[in-house]
Amino acid sequence: MLHWLLAAGIVLTGPLNARSQAQDQPDVMPVPKFRAQPQYPYIARILDMEGEVVVEFVVNTVGGVSNARVVKASHPVFNEAALSAVQQWQFRPGQKGGTLVNTLMQVPIQFTLQGKSDENVSAVTSPPKAVFRVLPKYPLLAETSQLSGEVELEFVVNTQGRATGAKVVSSSNKIFEAPALAAIEQWLFMPALKDGKRSPQKVRLPIVFNKSLLSPTGSTGGLTRSTVTQAKPTAAVYPFAELITNKQEVVSATLQYDESGKVATLTWPAETPESFRLAIEAMLDAQPAKPDLAFSAQKWRWEFNPYDGDVRITDSAAGILKRLRLGDGGGFVTEHALDQPPELVKRIEPVFPTRLADDVQHGEATIEFFVAESGRVLLPKIVSASAPAFGHAAVQAVTDWQFTFPRQNGETTVAVLQRQFEFNRSGGDDLPRETVDIGTFNTPAGPAKHEVDAAPVAERLVRPDYPRKLRDEGIRGSVVLSFVVTPKGGVLNPRVENQTQQAFAAAALEALNQSTFKPGRKDGRPVHTRMQLVVHFTDPLNQSMGIYEPAAGMSEG
Repeated sequence: MLHWLLAAGIVLTGPLNARSQAQDQPDVMPVPKFRAQPQYPYIARILDMEGEVVVEFVVNTVGGVSNARVVKASHPVFNEAALSAVQQWQFRPGQKGGTLVNTLMQVPIQFTLQGKSDENVSAVTSPPKAVFRVLPKYPLLAETSQLSGEVELEFVVNTQGRATGAKVVSSSNKIFEAPALAAIEQWLFMPALKDGKRSPQKVRLPIVFNKSLLSPTGSTGGLTRSTVTQAKPTAAVYPFAELITNKQEVVSATLQYDESGKVATLTWPAETPESFRLAIEAMLDAQPAKPDLAFSAQKWRWEFNPYDGDVRITDSAAGILKRLRLGDGGGFVTEHALDQPPELVKRIEPVFPTRLADDVQHGEATIEFFVAESGRVLLPKIVSASAPAFGHAAVQAVTDWQFTFPRQNGETTVAVLQRQFEFNRSGGDDLPRETVDIGTFNTPAGPAKHEVDAAPVAERLVRPDYPRKLRDEGIRGSVVLSFVVTPKGGVLNPRVENQTQQAFAAAALEALNQSTFKPGRKDGRPVHTRMQLVVHFTDPLNQSMGIYEPAAGMSEG
């Protein structure tokens, strides 16, 4: 049992650096309306780590936060928690000459523990285990020359979980030594245990630099070979029933990608538990195509461990899970007990499971989940499903939903909601197809495969953020997206067809998923309509968004 008194102290001392997009100081600075508290990283809590992160962000003209980035951090383990909190903040926008303006701000976020851990460990002996890794930077000369190599390091993992006294034992090329040493300084470990107490221990660890796309399988515990390689997908959702019973598992599969970079076939060992297998398959179905993996074969392993695995849960979810494990349901507020139902502000449609038999054309699922005080969805659970794969597909989608903050008696709270989903396989080639250029918003750019009487019209078109790094470097580009406008005007199955930069594609997808449309119509009825949009990023000087020119009938978000 761990007993903690925690304080994630947020200090907003006024902007350390604030200016409008015109680089002039606003007449009226943004005023915070809501500041989400960051979740203290689980690993940092266990290792008694404190730190500070300085975050820079833009308060836009509607009071939201965009382009948040870490300027400085005492350790990268705190970065994700700080960014996640800041991105939920709300402000009264800054003003210049009576006009609302985008304002660039910086704020320090301090992570402070009040009291140290009261850790009750069993009297066992175990080696150190890496729980937070930073990949070494691949040397530019080695990358351009397509060099691979290996550096074997020796260091001591101290009782605080840090690598100390690191030195090179051997290396295939000296060019890799400095990046390997710099990376290991940022790693965090669960220290070795000897008779139930933390103990320093000397270890050796080979770090492999390999531009091949094949990832290592490695071992599940202790220190294993670390490879700089293609990152495996790790956004799967931990099955709820397995979380309650604290069931952990390591699964592996061989993936064969098709010509577009989508997973064509999956090969699993016969002993793979169904729940973990379906969780991985739902994640892979929901991911956009990865053209750089076209025609490749990958062998990957995933460790399901709630706190330090490849598939894990957030600290907010861990707090809820602890209450649920007490067996009384946790006493959470149901939807009807809220002041008003929370509004869904970001919705991802579930993907029809691709590995079901061809004769399965329809399905349904009911999902229960928690909405945190921040509006994020946590710990989705399959209540019922016509087939298990439909339940996992719905869970995968729901995890990325965002709601307005649930409130009871005016105070934010954690709420329990349920939603039902229907699946239809007919979201493929039978759908009408129209193409629209989102840069100029011209009429459909080509003949429809199946004519509709009226093409979809954007009701709320959210502009994508201009990726900061590309903006600063003056890089322009475009993204071609395909998706389906549903009869209710939502966006279904968005995917990237072409891109000039991955960062542009991510920004365009995020904006599209928040947009809404008037649905297309055929014979007077709203129908599914396939669309293609071309998103142009053409104005790097605009620091908060990609630029479009709206056409008649389309409004911007």
